[in-house]
Amino acid sequence: MLENFFISVLNMSITASVVAIIIMILRRIFKNKLPKTFTYGLWAIVLIRLLIPFSFSSMFSLFNVMLTPSINNTTNIIQYVPLDIGMMHTPAIDIGGGVINQQINSFLPPATPYNSANPMQIIMFILSAIWIMIGLGMFLFSSIIYLITVNRLKTATLYHNNNLIDKCSEKINLRKDVGVYMSDRISTPVVCGFIRPRIILPLSIANNNSIELEYIITHELIHIKRYDYIIKPFSLILLYIHWFNPLMWLSYILAYKDMELSCDERVLSASNKDIRSEYATALLNFSVKQNNLFNGGLLAFGEKNIITRVKGIISYKKPTFWISMIAVILIAAVSFVTIANPKQDLSFLNKDNALSLLAQQNSIIAKIEGKEHAIPSHASFIKFFESNKWKEKKLKSPLELVSEMEFEVNEKLTIKFYSSEPLAMILYDEDFRYYTIPRGVYTNLHDYALSYPVGNGDIGKRVEEYLTIIMSFPNTVSNSQENVNAEQQTTVIPLPASSNPQDYIDAHQQEYQMILEMGEEALHYMLAQFQVGEARGLKSHIMMALCIDILGDRNNVAVGTYNSPEEWYEKLNPYTAGIMRTAE
Repeated sequence: MLENFFISVLNMSITASVVAIIIMILRRIFKNKLPKTFTYGLWAIVLIRLLIPFSFSSMFSLFNVMLTPSINNTTNIIQYVPLDIGMMHTPAIDIGGGVINQQINSFLPPATPYNSANPMQIIMFILSAIWIMIGLGMFLFSSIIYLITVNRLKTATLYHNNNLIDKCSEKINLRKDVGVYMSDRISTPVVCGFIRPRIILPLSIANNNSIELEYIITHELIHIKRYDYIIKPFSLILLYIHWFNPLMWLSYILAYKDMELSCDERVLSASNKDIRSEYATALLNFSVKQNNLFNGGLLAFGEKNIITRVKGIISYKKPTFWISMIAVILIAAVSFVTIANPKQDLSFLNKDNALSLLAQQNSIIAKIEGKEHAIPSHASFIKFFESNKWKEKKLKSPLELVSEMEFEVNEKLTIKFYSSEPLAMILYDEDFRYYTIPRGVYTNLHDYALSYPVGNGDIGKRVEEYLTIIMSFPNTVSNSQENVNAEQQTTVIPLPASSNPQDYIDAHQQEYQMILEMGEEALHYMLAQFQVGEARGLKSHIMMALCIDILGDRNNVAVGTYNSPEEWYEKLNPYTAGIMRTAE
């Protein structure tokens, strides 16, 4: 599904942005202190984060000390934007900052359950379509430029100074045979080909002295040895996938600069003497001869940032052994802490795991002011526990507070709420964890729980269990609608699931009677489900039949005056409050 793929790209892009900012800071700190190969190598981490959505977990991950969103326990993918954001009652993203989250989430439209599609679904579909069209457009445009460039270079002629080429290859220990060609169709050197790369030089520099040609060829051979001719177009493809992220464009520009500066440093370090002045002069002479009308497009490396490169060449100092060791250690350390995902918390004290367990329950016991309310564990209830609205509050010991509201998920897991701050506390066995929650979440959850009748908390669970059985249509039903002779036995034939709710009731009379025997408590529970909108589809028809049977003469809605269970409840609704009060 395109929307899911787009959301996955969004999540990878946000994670890569965090890494990119860290690299930019390190790049600034170590600007003239470490080899440019160090900063160039760090950009590989951004490529990894842009390409691979999952990673290993570690307690040493940099993301452990940041406010991070949920991590999918199965795929180990960081999810800033939930994959189901289009289906959420209250769409929300979590990029790790409370204020930023609030500002962004305030613009996200809530779900509209009475429409065929939520506004957020439509928005994500439109954004996904725009994303893929622009990305493909950029890729096609670059491909056309590449093909035009390759076509123009078909007339390139072989450069026959093999001694110079061998000398340059030997200086950098390149064991690959690389062809060098000359062409009047370009104004800057390019590396052409992915399987068998070749260097194509502008014909305008053919008359340069051999020293300058040596520097230029050596520079291009270093690009080939380091596979820059593959890394650059691959980076461009990733950039087109993440074109909507301005940090990725900035990262590409900076990484390209570091690529050239590190390549220049390698040319200087490959020489046994100080060639900074000669190399800088050769670079300046070459830049003067360039024709910017056609400079090699995506295949070219060294045509830009001449001033920056000359400054880097003049200030270059060959790194000592210890400087090189420090650079290697820093690269390894930074790579580990930024590639690793934060350590997963598999405890049920984790808000996400508690929510997952909550969603598996048929109903939940809510204790408010000493009274029990049985609440079905459905989407409209679970929305109050959406994890992106909860923030952990670290406390060493329990607070001496009295909870105003408690939810018993099972015999081990309880969630308590306090209105004073407001706070939520998850209790699992004897362990605990506090979370701060928005005031509105507490208020809405409190009002929602009170909308369900007071009574035996087991009633809700038992009603749900019997309803589940009733709604499971048997493989065979009695064909009572056929006219058969008295001497014939009722024919039993296999049928698909019926569209008639009465067939389900007839097939499960025992379970239906068990709910009827619960009387008023079952009635309260089912009317409350109509009230909060949890009675839908087949379930609503069966519950309506049960309510009508229990109500008896109190059902003031005449047969034939309604077209759906929801409409029946709306007509009954003015009298529902009286029915509920009478039963209490």
